[in-house]
Amino acid sequence: MSKYIAVLDIGKTNKKTVIFDENLKQVHSEYKNFPGREIDGLQTEDAEEAFNWFVGELAKLSKKYDIGAISVTTHGATFACTDKDFNLTIPVISYTNDPGEGFHKNFFAKYGDADKLHREVGTANMGGLANFGKGVEFVKTRFPDKFSKTVHIVNYPQYFGYMLTGKAAAEYTYAGNHSYLFNFKKKGWSRIADEMEIKDKLPKSIGKPHAVLGTITDEIAKKTGLSRDTIVTHGIHDSNASYLPYLIKEKGKFILNSTGTWFVIMAGAKEASFSDQEIKAAVFCNANVYGDPVKTAVFMAGGELDLYRGLLKKYFNCDKHFDLNEKVYAKILSENSAFILPGFLPGTGPFPDSTSRIIYEGKTYHVAELDSKEKFPAFFNDPEYAYAAITLSLAIQTTSMLQNVELSKGTRVFVEGGFRNNHAYCALLAALSPDADVVLSDMSEATSFGSAIIAKSAMKGIPLEEIANDIIIRTEPVKKHNFKGLEEYRRKFLELLDYN
Repeated sequence: MSKYIAVLDIGKTNKKTVIFDENLKQVHSEYKNFPGREIDGLQTEDAEEAFNWFVGELAKLSKKYDIGAISVTTHGATFACTDKDFNLTIPVISYTNDPGEGFHKNFFAKYGDADKLHREVGTANMGGLANFGKGVEFVKTRFPDKFSKTVHIVNYPQYFGYMLTGKAAAEYTYAGNHSYLFNFKKKGWSRIADEMEIKDKLPKSIGKPHAVLGTITDEIAKKTGLSRDTIVTHGIHDSNASYLPYLIKEKGKFILNSTGTWFVIMAGAKEASFSDQEIKAAVFCNANVYGDPVKTAVFMAGGELDLYRGLLKKYFNCDKHFDLNEKVYAKILSENSAFILPGFLPGTGPFPDSTSRIIYEGKTYHVAELDSKEKFPAFFNDPEYAYAAITLSLAIQTTSMLQNVELSKGTRVFVEGGFRNNHAYCALLAALSPDADVVLSDMSEATSFGSAIIAKSAMKGIPLEEIANDIIIRTEPVKKHNFKGLEEYRRKFLELLDYN
């Protein structure tokens, strides 16, 4: 009898329960939003509520599907501190909390210079608590009494895995996700875990996501109606789950450009080493399912587009998404005088030192100061023209990110997510990377799908590579467009950023 796979997919906003059959076809999905709560002035994650919701969903779904395996994938930079019985000692803190500049300075004073640590452990200095190691350091100092009662520190997917099985573990993709705590050469905990005096609280070893963590407990079996033999995987980090189908399917060099509010650009690397430019652009390494480095670059492109769309709506009464209009782009490129420079979130992306501003005919307009229609440059009175300038900016930024993860001739670039439907963006990206093969991927629910792949590997006891034949990645080549003056525009864009 065929078995089904249940995936708990914990996104920052939406939580999903997704069911796949043995052929990895999605047959059911359910969404729920848990916005989190503020505790002691800090944003926290509703981990226990999300888990109880998932158990309730399994109880309903077990009546229809014979579920043989469960897999958990979650967003990054999140962990749980628990006592010996795995009860939370500290609320699960959101990585969006900002501990202040003093905290970051103290962290680097204790554990090493930011750039040196970047080279040593492949972790970039990010804002807020977007590094697992920084998050642990923060709760140690903010909640010393509660932390003294902490016996276990487990990453977010593994917290849910423990709740299902009663067993604790660690796996490569989450341990190696810009954490400061992973050593890529040893594929184990870094010296910083020792110096933070937390190594005894972390799982002893780090394994593969597709290993079997255990089977569900009697309590979970009773609550859900699932067989006590239902297995649970170690779990997987969300970006690596999205990356997995391409990793096991593609034979040549490829880069995944996963688009949305954040763009996550990933490319396999031989080692976790970085050029000065990569350090400056905050390129870091993820660990893939085998513990090998994956160079990764992120920037908040979707957030940047939403910022300008919001301004167009507020001040120019326009709320449209404009499709590719070659006449508009030809006008912008020939005039070569309207530029929208990054960045929406300073300190991130290929130009981390840049602040959001518009340059038109040599005059600078700082976005933070644009509080009336009259203060905008004249070209914003044509919203389609302004929208095209924004799209040009995002395409140029993405191209720089691709180059930062070692884009080379013949590389296949997969564009998945919301921006695959932005024809102008995709056409510009392809034109800016003429030696690459830019294609659109139809991978839907990519994170859940990648998590289902590791569950199938665990359930069937087969290597991930054998599952490649079950994966169909439908692609569509991006139509080639000749944007006359594009390279000259890009050159001036970079000159305005003092980047060469």
